[in-house]
Amino acid sequence: MKYAEIIQTLRDRRTELNITHSELEKATGIPRPNLIRMLRTEGNITTSNLIKLSQALKLYIHINKSKP
Repeated sequence: MKYAEIIQTLRDRRTELNITHSELEKATGIPRPNLIRMLRTEGNITTSNLIKLSQALKLYIHINKSKP
């Protein structure tokens, strides 16, 4: 999955769950301005923030080993 697809999945899920940026800020501890930038793909998202967002949005992250 590409970066833009990951961000779109996060945005879609936030909309699906009807969670505001403020609620997401409270659930993740990520400041609202940073959340907005991340969800607009204006900045890189750290792994720790991706995990926080995934947990708050009830999403799972799964990493597969590449085949040669």
